[in-house]
Amino acid sequence: MPREVSLAHLADAVRELRARGARVVVGTCPDLGALRPVPQPLRTLASRLSRRLAAGQARVARAQDARPVSLRAAVGRAFARDPETMFSPDRFHPSALGYRRTAEALVPALVAEWRARP
Repeated sequence: MPREVSLAHLADAVRELRARGARVVVGTCPDLGALRPVPQPLRTLASRLSRRLAAGQARVARAQDARPVSLRAAVGRAFARDPETMFSPDRFHPSALGYRRTAEALVPALVAEWRARP
Protein backbone atom coordinates (compact mmCIF):
# COMPACT_ATOMS: atom_id res chain seq x y z
CA MET A 1 0.00 0.00 0.00
CA PRO A 2 1.26 3.53 -0.58
CA ARG A 3 3.31 4.95 2.29
CA GLU A 4 0.98 7.92 2.86
CA VAL A 5 -2.06 5.61 3.07
CA SER A 6 -0.26 3.44 5.60
CA LEU A 7 0.70 6.48 7.67
CA ALA A 8 -2.88 7.78 7.57
CA HIS A 9 -4.12 4.42 8.88
CA LEU A 10 -1.55 4.55 11.67
CA ALA A 11 -2.57 8.11 12.59
CA ASP A 12 -6.24 7.07 12.69
CA ALA A 13 -5.50 4.05 14.88
CA VAL A 14 -3.34 5.98 17.33
CA ARG A 15 -5.83 8.84 17.46
CA GLU A 16 -8.65 6.39 18.26
CA LEU A 17 -6.63 4.67 20.98
CA ARG A 18 -5.59 8.00 22.53
CA ALA A 19 -9.22 9.20 22.44
CA ARG A 20 -10.09 6.15 24.53
CA GLY A 21 -7.42 7.06 27.07
CA ALA A 22 -4.78 4.55 26.02
CA ARG A 23 -1.07 5.27 26.08
CA VAL A 24 0.42 4.08 22.77
CA VAL A 25 3.79 2.67 21.77
CA VAL A 26 4.49 2.24 18.05
CA GLY A 27 7.16 -0.24 16.93
CA THR A 28 8.25 1.20 13.61
CA CYS A 29 8.93 -0.85 10.50
CA PRO A 30 12.16 -2.85 10.76
CA ASP A 31 14.77 -2.70 8.03
CA LEU A 32 13.43 -5.06 5.39
CA GLY A 33 16.87 -5.11 3.83
CA ALA A 34 17.64 -7.82 6.40
CA LEU A 35 15.55 -10.27 4.38
CA ARG A 36 18.39 -12.16 2.70
CA PRO A 37 16.09 -14.31 0.51
CA VAL A 38 15.07 -11.12 -1.30
CA PRO A 39 17.53 -10.72 -4.18
CA GLN A 40 19.45 -7.58 -4.97
CA PRO A 41 18.66 -4.91 -6.04
CA LEU A 42 15.20 -5.46 -4.51
CA ARG A 43 16.70 -5.88 -1.03
CA THR A 44 18.33 -2.45 -1.25
CA LEU A 45 15.05 -0.95 -2.42
CA ALA A 46 13.17 -2.72 0.40
CA SER A 47 15.67 -1.33 2.89
CA ARG A 48 15.28 2.21 1.58
CA LEU A 49 11.47 2.04 1.52
CA SER A 50 11.20 0.46 4.96
CA ARG A 51 13.46 3.15 6.44
CA ARG A 52 11.27 5.86 4.89
CA LEU A 53 8.16 4.16 6.27
CA ALA A 54 9.73 3.85 9.73
CA ALA A 55 10.67 7.54 9.74
CA GLY A 56 7.11 8.46 8.78
CA GLN A 57 5.70 6.14 11.44
CA ALA A 58 7.89 7.76 14.10
CA ARG A 59 6.80 11.22 12.95
CA VAL A 60 3.09 10.23 13.05
CA ALA A 61 3.50 8.58 16.45
CA ARG A 62 5.07 11.69 17.98
CA ALA A 63 2.44 13.94 16.39
CA GLN A 64 -0.30 11.80 17.96
CA ASP A 65 1.40 11.76 21.41
CA ALA A 66 2.53 8.15 21.06
CA ARG A 67 6.01 6.82 21.75
CA PRO A 68 7.85 5.42 18.70
CA VAL A 69 10.41 2.64 19.04
CA SER A 70 12.80 2.09 16.15
CA LEU A 71 12.84 -1.66 15.62
CA ARG A 72 15.65 -1.21 13.10
CA ALA A 73 17.81 0.32 15.82
CA ALA A 74 16.59 -1.98 18.59
CA VAL A 75 16.84 -5.40 16.93
CA GLY A 76 18.14 -4.87 13.41
CA ARG A 77 21.72 -5.88 14.22
CA ALA A 78 20.58 -9.10 15.90
CA PHE A 79 18.56 -10.09 12.82
CA ALA A 80 21.46 -9.21 10.49
CA ARG A 81 24.08 -10.92 12.67
CA ASP A 82 22.17 -14.16 13.34
CA PRO A 83 19.50 -14.70 10.69
CA GLU A 84 19.42 -18.47 11.23
CA THR A 85 18.00 -18.12 14.75
CA MET A 86 16.21 -14.78 14.47
CA PHE A 87 14.11 -15.75 11.42
CA SER A 88 11.64 -18.60 11.15
CA PRO A 89 12.24 -21.37 8.59
CA ASP A 90 10.47 -19.31 5.89
CA ARG A 91 13.31 -16.76 6.32
CA PHE A 92 10.82 -13.87 6.11
CA HIS A 93 9.07 -13.85 9.49
CA PRO A 94 10.73 -13.70 12.89
CA SER A 95 11.27 -16.91 14.79
CA ALA A 96 10.06 -17.26 18.38
CA LEU A 97 13.42 -15.80 19.45
CA GLY A 98 13.06 -12.97 16.94
CA TYR A 99 9.62 -12.10 18.28
CA ARG A 100 10.94 -12.35 21.84
CA ARG A 101 13.81 -9.94 21.12
CA THR A 102 11.37 -7.56 19.42
CA ALA A 103 9.00 -7.68 22.40
CA GLU A 104 11.92 -7.11 24.78
CA ALA A 105 12.91 -4.04 22.75
CA LEU A 106 9.42 -2.61 23.26
CA VAL A 107 9.27 -3.20 27.04
CA PRO A 108 11.24 -0.09 28.12
CA ALA A 109 8.92 2.16 26.09
CA LEU A 110 5.85 0.36 27.48
CA VAL A 111 7.10 0.83 31.03
CA ALA A 112 7.88 4.50 30.37
CA GLU A 113 4.36 5.03 29.01
CA TRP A 114 2.83 3.23 31.98
CA ARG A 115 4.82 5.44 34.38
CA ALA A 116 3.84 8.59 32.44
CA ARG A 117 0.12 7.90 32.58
CA PRO A 118 -1.96 10.47 34.38
